[in-house]
Amino acid sequence: MDNSNQNLVSEFKIDALELIEKAEESIQLIMSNESTLNKQYNTIFNSFHSLKGSLGMFGFLSESHLIHKIEDIFTAYESKSEFDEFDLNAILSSLAVVAYRMEGKDHSLSPHLFDDIKHLLGDHSCEISKTLIQKKSITTSSSDQLNVLFVDDDIDYQTIARVKLSDVCKLDFCSSAQEGLNKLRDNIGLYHAIFCDYKMPDDNGLYLVDVLNTIKLNIPIVLFSANADREDLKKILQRGVFSYVDKKDGASAFKLVINRLQRGK
Repeated sequence: MDNSNQNLVSEFKIDALELIEKAEESIQLIMSNESTLNKQYNTIFNSFHSLKGSLGMFGFLSESHLIHKIEDIFTAYESKSEFDEFDLNAILSSLAVVAYRMEGKDHSLSPHLFDDIKHLLGDHSCEISKTLIQKKSITTSSSDQLNVLFVDDDIDYQTIARVKLSDVCKLDFCSSAQEGLNKLRDNIGLYHAIFCDYKMPDDNGLYLVDVLNTIKLNIPIVLFSANADREDLKKILQRGVFSYVDKKDGASAFKLVINRLQRGK
């Protein structure tokens, strides 16, 4: 990189960190009760909007994605509803992650950054906004629950999923990607989402994703695994799946994804 480009990137980082600092200061004012969300909202939101565009322009795509998700949370509060301290601390932590990534040398996607993205998406045990989920979640009756196709070669885990998740969605099970495709073909329009194990003996979950993308079947796909490594996580995120769940996070992680799917139904 020549000196002019180095100077440009350095100036960009300074500007971007100033935007982060401005948003952080506004949030701290809200938390200290020295101001209100109503007064600070535009400052915070404009900082996010400018920061998101700059990060994307300079190739910080993962960081830009993270900021976009924070921006989405604020967009949901256009009525200027109040955040609680849990919400604001989560957003401050996420801003710190972005600042850390910018100041470091490695801006590639890592398992840690993937966890941070999950955090913002509401798929982690310490979700971005308990308050947001409580306010936005839809109480469903048995007639409007999601129909989910659950694909996993582990019969024992199918049993666990049936016990833990049947109160929040209707589950239909199969044990391979090919069996899942057959069920989809035979039940066009029945399923609202597909939950698929990433690693199975016949084909991994990405095979199912690729097939559905090829035939342009517009249905949210959630991949899950207990042992995905860094390269696996890169492949999963690059496919544009609806979400990823770590089995080790337990049933609560699946329920949070189901909650998001239900809100978008």
